[in-house]
Parts: sequence; C-alpha cells; structure tokens
Amino acid sequence: MMIFYFNQILIREIKTLKMKKISLILSIFFFTMFITSCETETSVQENNDFQKSITFDAETTYWSILRNTESGMAQFDALTNEQKQAVWVFKYDRFIADNTLITDQLAAVNVAKDYVSTVDFSAEPNESNLDAIESQLAAEFDEDTKNFLLLTLENSPIDIGAAGNNNQTEGCFWCWDIVSVDQPCHEEFVDGESIGFYATVTLQRRRFFIGGTRRFPNRLVPCEAVED
Repeated sequence: MMIFYFNQILIREIKTLKMKKISLILSIFFFTMFITSCETETSVQENNDFQKSITFDAETTYWSILRNTESGMAQFDALTNEQKQAVWVFKYDRFIADNTLITDQLAAVNVAKDYVSTVDFSAEPNESNLDAIESQLAAEFDEDTKNFLLLTLENSPIDIGAAGNNNQTEGCFWCWDIVSVDQPCHEEFVDGESIGFYATVTLQRRRFFIGGTRRFPNRLVPCEAVED
C-alpha cells in the first residue's frame, strides 16, 4: 500500500511539473509574439516616418527654381521625371487658386495640367497634343497669359519680378532669345508720337518642360538689345 501511495504522489508531481513546463513554454511563446509584434509595428511606423521625411515638396522646389536666377534651369533638369511633373502640377494648381476662372478657362488649364502630370520629360514631345493644348489656351486667354501657361513656370510678369530676375540671365528658362533681326534699329512711332528706337526681331522662348521652343515674329526690342 505504501508503494502504491508513493507512486500516486509521484505521478501527480510529474503531471504538475509537466503542466508548469507547458505553461512556461506557452508564456515564453506568447511573450515572444508580443515583442515581435511591437517590433514590427515600430518598424512599420519608423518606415512610414522615413517615407514622410523624404516626400518630395513640389511647392518648395517650385519657388526655389523661380528664385534661382543663375541655375534654375539646371535645378529643374536635375529632378526626376515624377518630380518635374509634380512641380508643373503645382504651377497649374497655383494658377487656379490665384485666379477667378470661368468654366471654359478652368477646363483649358486642367487639360494642360493633365498633360504635364503624365508626360515623359525626356521623350520627344507630341507636337499635335501640344498644338491642341495651345489652341485651347489661346481661345480662353490673352497671348501673354497663354504663353505663361504653356512656356514657363511663372504664372505672370509679377513672378519674374518677385524672383529678382532682370531678364538678362543667360540660359534662364523665362528669358526670350533673339533668333533674327528682321528690321534694324529705327525710330518707332505710335499715333504720330515717337516712343523711342527699336529693332524688329523674331524671338523664341523655350518650353522647357519638353525642351521645345515657340517663335514670335515682329516683336520690338530696344536697340541696345541687338547691338554688339
């Protein structure tokens, strides 16, 4: 009887030890899962924070390019294609926000905005698409506004002045280039009154987001602009 009694006690102790061992193993397992989960959540959060920290700021870059009178073009060229798209989209969003537009004007601006949001800046331009965009803009805006919307990041002459540019910086993306002198220096009159001495020239302006140009004939420039 004594042997049987001790055997029963031994069996109970063994079972108790097994249960404690299983309980300990389960505790370790769930603790490990908890720690791993926390580490994973922390890692995901850190990655999200990192991604936010490297998010491209189109607005800041836009104004930086406009104020960079010496190498704004080079700064723009150094951007990735997606960044160039974002900068141009911001330009159009800004124009929309700053102006009261009728329905057709807004539609025309959005056509240009949609184009630059998907365009490959390194590829050859689709001239038929660009001609269609230019025609739609020309139908809704005066020539100067149309040119600002199509040719440059600035939205108006005020932007050029605000950027500190004097239109003399070589290679800047808002400058006009003289292609040819069609009439040499001469005195120009308006309503019979002399307004000074000018040369009649053909100008071109680079549409720098695709690297193309548009030419503008019969423009008057001061004589000193064409003198050697």
